[in-house]
Amino acid sequence: MDDKKFLGIASACDFENVNLSTLDFLVKKGVVKLNKSNDNFLCNLSTTESKNYEFPLFFRGNVYELTDDFIDELYKMLEEFVSSALSDPSIELNKILFETQSFLDSEERISFLKMKFREFHPKSGEFALFEGNLISSTGLNGIMTWYEYIGLNISLSPNLLSLYLKNKPNVFMNLAYEHRNELAYDGLCGFYELLKEWSLFYEANYILNEIKNQLKKLENSIYYDCVSNSSKISALEIAYYAYYQSQSKPKFLNNTFPSEAAYKELSAIYGPHWANIKKSYLEIFRDKDKRLKYSRKAKIKKIIPFLSNDAQDIAIKEFDSIL
Repeated sequence: MDDKKFLGIASACDFENVNLSTLDFLVKKGVVKLNKSNDNFLCNLSTTESKNYEFPLFFRGNVYELTDDFIDELYKMLEEFVSSALSDPSIELNKILFETQSFLDSEERISFLKMKFREFHPKSGEFALFEGNLISSTGLNGIMTWYEYIGLNISLSPNLLSLYLKNKPNVFMNLAYEHRNELAYDGLCGFYELLKEWSLFYEANYILNEIKNQLKKLENSIYYDCVSNSSKISALEIAYYAYYQSQSKPKFLNNTFPSEAAYKELSAIYGPHWANIKKSYLEIFRDKDKRLKYSRKAKIKKIIPFLSNDAQDIAIKEFDSIL
């Protein structure tokens, strides 16, 4: 990241004690802003002035906050550090992929990869926040993004703020490591610990996504192999397969389904004309009674083994409902 506008700009400032000279300088440089809309309300919440540079900061009747630009720059700096210096998920991923090759049977490979997926999935509740499943209880209306979560920790990190504003790029992260004991008092639960957790999440997310990709390839290859070695498959059976897969996995083909390109992709793999696949799919999609006709029960049973686990659950439930 080359556009570090704020890094090292306050090398002469005093961050030991909150003072008007430093605050005025930070406001002038765009690091800090006066909260003019809520200052009276926030000041009423605080009976004493702030003793350090945690934000919101209360001083002489004013409320100061970090600017969005500053938080964004520091977030990107930390993200770059986490993804490059702290993390190298490719090492662990290569071990998993290498071990996968020791299994000759595709089903065994799938079982192994699913076991590794469970093993590498972090148990921490914050990982769901990192993935984007907004479950934090500390945000607005009970929701906070990972970006907002890091921003909150930055606002509560006076030692990190001082290191960033007083030092140059080539020494900042080295100093952050050297001062990790001081950073243990920053943020919600220690800022350096947060960086390590961020690194863990980054690595896990990278590995989990690649495992998902490998599983998709294996599951598709099993289905394609079974189809090629079985009796001729009909357009209607392909339509059932596509229907149940699309109910559980919106993206199960290279092309978005349903679309003409996706129908043609299915046709290229399995044989029946794409227009017949489309006609059969639209029929079972639009008409549940036709989809669950007793005379078609055998066709559903035929394609169930080739579906993903989630799609199988949906198909079996419908299959069992046919009388």
